[in-house]
Amino acid sequence: TAVPFQYAFAQMVWIMLSFFSVLIVPLGCALCLEVHKSVFYTFLILFPYWSIHFIATEIEMQFGGDPNDLPLDAINTRFNSTLSILLKPG
Repeated sequence: TAVPFQYAFAQMVWIMLSFFSVLIVPLGCALCLEVHKSVFYTFLILFPYWSIHFIATEIEMQFGGDPNDLPLDAINTRFNSTLSILLKPG
């Protein structure tokens, strides 16, 4: 992109999430005395943050060749056929 801030911002978010992931594990162990609860609560805290991060990454790069990307060729063909219908007289 033309704005280099987006790349730096994305890298900073990734670094902060990694840092948070490393810190939350000992914190969860210190707050919960039972191992099963600690693992469950740590997963419960970390999973939504990483999910939102990966969803935002996919939304940021929505045009491309991945299976989740938008079908630009089909959208463009449909849009052009709609425009050609509007241009026909009568």
